[in-house]
Amino acid sequence: MMSEPAPGIAWTSAKGSFARPVAEHALALTLATLRHLPERARVDAIVDPVAGY
Repeated sequence: MMSEPAPGIAWTSAKGSFARPVAEHALALTLATLRHLPERARVDAIVDPVAGY
């Protein structure tokens, strides 16, 4: 059961206000991942250039 809001308090919603930036970021991450996917799928071992193994 919902209670009545306190007097003087206005509740607002920003639903969808960040939808486009979040979608753009998700697309950028997907494209960045797919950029090197074919060459990484063909390697025999994963080598960390910093650690050397």
